[in-house]
Amino acid sequence: MKKLIVLAALVFSTATFSQYCAFYDFQVNDTEKFVSTLTKMMNTEWGKSIQGTKSLFQFEFNGTGEATHSVNFCFQDEAALQNFMASFGQSQIVQLLAQTIGDSADFVSQSLNTPAWYQNDWSNDQVILFWQVKVSDPATYASAFIPFSKKMMKKMNITNSHGLGYPILGKNKEFTHFIWSGADDVATAINRVKQLYSDPETAKFSKQVDGIREIINTFIMIRVADF
Repeated sequence: MKKLIVLAALVFSTATFSQYCAFYDFQVNDTEKFVSTLTKMMNTEWGKSIQGTKSLFQFEFNGTGEATHSVNFCFQDEAALQNFMASFGQSQIVQLLAQTIGDSADFVSQSLNTPAWYQNDWSNDQVILFWQVKVSDPATYASAFIPFSKKMMKKMNITNSHGLGYPILGKNKEFTHFIWSGADDVATAINRVKQLYSDPETAKFSKQVDGIREIINTFIMIRVADF
């Protein structure tokens, strides 16, 4: 019964906020050209008409991951997402700029993601810590993760965003969910990781989810630009 309640809460949360974030990850080999071309694309009529946030992030300490940058588009509802998807191929200028981006970067992956649970808006965070995890029992994991997160946010006085999300399209065979935790700068983010890993509550939480959660990768996303 508890698992059913948690699942219902997650579905209700997603349905209430109806937030979707499309991640386009690249391995950039010419950063200046990539950023310049992306900025031109966002300044077209197509870019200005996107009904959502548009951001560029840079990956740091991405382990063996190939991606160095991620372009994120986040939408509040399905209609805005649909308009974005339908409008992309209608502008020749945008198509040409997309080809130019291809000259400066290699495309790595794309996914459409949604939050299962979160606190606060990550659009205000300059640095975001990411954990990619493989979860075999999402309801049980969420029932442990949510109270643990709330307790640690209060204990560490975190007012940035924090949440649990998952890809609903473009699933990755290596991970099923991701956790994020925002910060104002790199120094704050790193200090929080040290506090988190040394806190006895983290050891207690890890014991709770032992056997249903595997940490695949951890990295930092640094906000380069909002368009």
